[in-house]
Amino acid sequence: MLRELHPASMMMSSDRIPYWLKKCIYSSYLKNIVKVEVIRKWSLSEVLRLTSDDESTIIVKISRGPMSGEVDIYKDILIPARINVPSIFDSFRTDDGSIMLMEDLGHRTVERESKPYYFIEAARELARIRLSVSKYIRRDDIKHGAIQRHFVPKEQYLKDISYLLALTDSKLVDSREILRRVPNILGRNLDILYESYPVTIVHNDYHSKNLIIKCKQIIPIDWSIAYLSPHLGDLYCIIQEASDYNVDKTELIDAYSSIMNSEHSGDSDTYHWQIDIGALCWQVRILRWIMEYGVNAISEAAQWIPDFILGIQGSVDKVTLHTKKV
Repeated sequence: MLRELHPASMMMSSDRIPYWLKKCIYSSYLKNIVKVEVIRKWSLSEVLRLTSDDESTIIVKISRGPMSGEVDIYKDILIPARINVPSIFDSFRTDDGSIMLMEDLGHRTVERESKPYYFIEAARELARIRLSVSKYIRRDDIKHGAIQRHFVPKEQYLKDISYLLALTDSKLVDSREILRRVPNILGRNLDILYESYPVTIVHNDYHSKNLIIKCKQIIPIDWSIAYLSPHLGDLYCIIQEASDYNVDKTELIDAYSSIMNSEHSGDSDTYHWQIDIGALCWQVRILRWIMEYGVNAISEAAQWIPDFILGIQGSVDKVTLHTKKV
């Protein structure tokens, strides 16, 4: 049972401590805190950096609602598959959500240091992560129940687009014709994807802001909306972002395939198809998340909708998704 905050358990005045953090304040990792820095404050997620009197730091994160399963992703998938992620020192479940006390990997992100090398290394790291998770699933080192909890079947993407088509929200009204084209394309291509490629982890927000640089390594953080699926939407995300920094798509595909081809063969056309169907899967799932949760949780989320519609339109026009054969 979680105990109430004891006034002497921290050096900082208790009125400076978020109410939800007070419920796990007896953790040995939360002693003698002298500084609280707010990194993120959304209704569904808050992230703090806490500094102790010895100048050591720790990251504390609370996830709520649809994002509260992040601790399970770590325990069920990432840790068993030995993925290079921040260490989880302690975790708690409360009425407010799930709380994680995590290793602080510092301030350096690919977003802040947007050099081509780091984007290319992010593509390599993505391949390593996907290979590792699929290997541990194949070896039954990840429990069947954990796989079932986090697995997204191919039918779910069709349910997502049906959900979007059923909305009467004015932001989507002008996009109905685009969205109506999606089910047919998804249906054909998802059959091939799920029959031909192994289930693995999808970070689902594989962007530079979530990629920490540590000794030239890339360590992804913020796995709050991750799940299991074969699709390659994560590589699509990093390709799109890297293009703003003049990193060519081919370089990233080559970096990804240089790791992946040690176990899986694949030609350029195959990788382009995987990226294109991965893009559509990612766009549909995230647009549903935005409409269902994001617009109420993140002030700027409504501004993302037009770009996602344009992205979906671009995806359904991709030649690869109309010509791929079983």
